[in-house]
Formats: sequence, structure tokens, C-alpha cells
Amino acid sequence: MKGKIVVLVLIIAGLSGYYYFTKKTVSGPEAPKQAPITLKKHSEGFNKSVDSLVSAYLSIKNAFVEGDTALAKQATKNFIAQVDRLPINELKKDTTT
Repeated sequence: MKGKIVVLVLIIAGLSGYYYFTKKTVSGPEAPKQAPITLKKHSEGFNKSVDSLVSAYLSIKNAFVEGDTALAKQATKNFIAQVDRLPINELKKDTTT
């Protein structure tokens, strides 16, 4: 039984070595590197509106966690108002759009 196990281990080691040493590496043409994304700073007003938007979202989440549907409805109305006030044209400063 031990002899069969030793032979099996040697066969596996031999096949592994054969595969390792005969494996050909395929190297094709390298793709050109992409230019990094250029980010520009947003105005303070934009940052404040995003902060208030996140706060409104978190108040919706908290209302759902507490199970208060009336507060969730009010927080959702506040969130929608914050989304409507978000200056989307500032996002055009980034090259990601």
C-alpha cells in the first residue's frame, strides 16, 4: 500500500514538473496605459449640498430603523428637496462623466 502511494506521489510530482517546465508563456502586445482621471475640486456650496443630501438620506434610514413611517415620509420629502437643489452642473468639472 505504501509503495502505491509513493508511486502515485512521484507520478503527480513528475506531471507537475513537466507542466511547469514546458508551459509556454504567451505574451501579446501590451495595451496602452489609460490616462489617469482628472478630478477637480468642487465649490464649497456643492460640498455643503452633498453633505445635506447625505444627512437627509441617513435620516430616512434612521426613520426606517425606528419603524416610524410618518418620520420616514417627512424625511423622504426632505431628501427629494435636497436632490432637486443639488447643482448637477458642477459634476461636469470631472472627466469621469
